Amino acid sequence: MTACGKVIPITNAQNMTGEMLYKKLDNITCSEIRDVWGEPYGSPENSNTDLFEVEPGGDMIAVFYDPKDRVCGIRKLFWCEGRYLRGKSSDIVLLEENGYIEVTAVSGEETSFGSFEDGDRIRILVENIAESYPCQVEAFKAELIEKGSYDNLDKNKLESLRELGWIE
Repeated sequence: MTACGKVIPITNAQNMTGEMLYKKLDNITCSEIRDVWGEPYGSPENSNTDLFEVEPGGDMIAVFYDPKDRVCGIRKLFWCEGRYLRGKSSDIVLLEENGYIEVTAVSGEETSFGSFEDGDRIRILVENIAESYPCQVEAFKAELIEKGSYDNLDKNKLESLRELGWIE
């Protein structure tokens, strides 16, 4: 903990919910968080948000700041992986085991899907997957894992998406 005892170590945050973390860190400043948790993994562009890794390659914590750089919200995030596909009106990620999800970028370049090509293997950082149909997520960050092509996409999933009118 810090000398003033305000900020818990990030390793203690691993087993806490976003709500529990918010109660512990409400109104703490950005610099106090960074003093204990270190430099953030990144920040969605044009936002007052820091993304912190709980452990390398694992879950993440999004810390939102108000205009005075004080904590005003916290969310626990996790990574999803799949193949990218540009739909007629939305971006789609084909998950290996669980079908597909419609993806919306939260903000900024780090979550932009414009640089991905159909079939690229990507990972997206999300808070939860809405159990609607289609499943939907907001991505805080998107990263390329490996380049791919249309040939890498699951043909059965593509046919299903065509029948639904999501792709040509």
